[in-house]
Amino acid sequence: MSRNRADVEDVRPIVAAHEVGHLIAFQLADVKIIEVRLFGSRIRAEGYVQADVDPPRDAAQAHAVLVGVFAGVAAGHRWCDRHGLTHLVGEDVHDRVAYRDLRRKPLFRDVDRAEAVADARRLVRRHWSRIERLAPVLAARGFLPPDAS
Repeated sequence: MSRNRADVEDVRPIVAAHEVGHLIAFQLADVKIIEVRLFGSRIRAEGYVQADVDPPRDAAQAHAVLVGVFAGVAAGHRWCDRHGLTHLVGEDVHDRVAYRDLRRKPLFRDVDRAEAVADARRLVRRHWSRIERLAPVLAARGFLPPDAS
């Protein structure tokens, strides 16, 4: 079930989990993280992971980068499920744009989307304790160091 942001008392933890999902997946893909930020009010929070994504060397690295894109939504959804919250409408708008832009580039074209989404969900489950630990820190401070673990 999905709800609008106005229906959720505080979206910062959800958005933080989303961004931490990206962070962990990109770290595992050896993507250089520049910064991780969360800003805005309790119902208008937004965040981003600024990463320096080099052109992939091979199909496996292209797959890993797309897993990183999808890991944000997977982490946000899992946070909602685990905390009895409903999923946010439009949570993944920036991720969909990033996916569409990446799919135009060589090596990304051949990555199976369903497989990348499934791998993102598995990654989030495998690293859930880290997401649970880092998301509240990001929500409270508004930033995480690029090497947060």
